[in-house]
Amino acid sequence: MAAFFERVLELGVDAKPAANWIIGEVLPSYAGRTPDPVDFAALLEGVQRGEFNRDQGRQILVRMLAGASFVEASAGMAQISDAGELAAIVDRVLAENPRAVADFRAGKQQAVGALIGKVKAASGGTANLKLATELLRDRLER
Repeated sequence: MAAFFERVLELGVDAKPAANWIIGEVLPSYAGRTPDPVDFAALLEGVQRGEFNRDQGRQILVRMLAGASFVEASAGMAQISDAGELAAIVDRVLAENPRAVADFRAGKQQAVGALIGKVKAASGGTANLKLATELLRDRLER
């Protein structure tokens, strides 16, 4: 595993995220096989750039551990980061959840978490959650 880590670092990936992913995601499912270092580096870079959220990254990694290349494993997995597209989802979630909106406006900050969960579900898990949270807060604080 050390040789795999070193190879990933040689590809220019930051050590901390690489170590976190190896310890938290690769080792628990390790069955004598690691993903290709180049593919693993591409996965980490995609997560860091925001192309994929962490949950999507985990799904991609599972596919890579099963033998898929990064390109094959990540096909169709891009995160929704278009503000207009995400705003439409956020608006729909707010309209469908008036109770959570009322709870937030009554001072219950945790209502945002429930709404984020609804946005995540409505997007099929592909929403950029940072942007979704910003859009939600912006609309809720109006």
